[in-house]
Amino acid sequence: MRIITRTAWLLLFLAGLLEVAWAVGLKYTDGFTRLWPSVWTVASMVVSIALLGLALKTIPIGTGYAVWTGIGAAGTAILGIILFAEPATALRLGSIGLIVAALLGFGFMVCQAMMFYASKGIPAWRQQTLVPLLIATGFAEGAGLFLIVAAFVPGMQIFAIPVAAALIMLVAARHLAWRFYIGDLEREGAPTETHEVFRALAPWLLIGGLAVPLWLIAPGLVLPPFAPTLFALAGAMTLIAGWAFKLILITRAGYNQGFALTHTPVRGSGVAGPAVKPGWTFR
Repeated sequence: MRIITRTAWLLLFLAGLLEVAWAVGLKYTDGFTRLWPSVWTVASMVVSIALLGLALKTIPIGTGYAVWTGIGAAGTAILGIILFAEPATALRLGSIGLIVAALLGFGFMVCQAMMFYASKGIPAWRQQTLVPLLIATGFAEGAGLFLIVAAFVPGMQIFAIPVAAALIMLVAARHLAWRFYIGDLEREGAPTETHEVFRALAPWLLIGGLAVPLWLIAPGLVLPPFAPTLFALAGAMTLIAGWAFKLILITRAGYNQGFALTHTPVRGSGVAGPAVKPGWTFR
């Protein structure tokens, strides 16, 4: 039986809390030599995995696993500081802050992407592959914005290199998601104008959204004095590419489906005719 979405997210949240519980519980088991802490830890593990499995019946596995591990990582780090007097260094607190911000941003991006996916009357929006594309775009934009701000806030430079490295993977993931999305759109069909808009956009996304950020980040990783400027420029190009894609997706490519038949009906006996989709292009 499929679980409704609201219940699935609640189960996922509880699974994340229980992940925190068993991670902290490991500290109290003393290598599983203490009975009741060990029982509690193992029980928390089992229930956490079970709830995660139930939630993943509805929530995509990539989304669910990312949220589950994010809650576990942030919660365990916070309780480590509170319960075990672990050092609350700037790096640790900053890392926790980044995880929490990523979780909040991830939730917002999933909601935003699912609103597009629910628009079944617009072929460019209803493709399932648009969801990971928008999520990858959002994460890439977040990393780019961080690098821009870090160029003006010296205290954030400690995170600049790992974020820049993450941005390399994110822009690559965004481009891969873009290729899958365009492939699905061409196979399933869309209004001619939609294809024309995306064909015109493709080279700009390749250059401005992938190539230029990579060209800017690479020298920044080996030339520390120039890193803040190069990383900020790479972040700016990533932001511009993401905003341009979403603006065009909404204002230029969002054509309604209009009149379309999967086959031409016939009266009485006979074979149905071919599909009719005026103004549509198939590959």
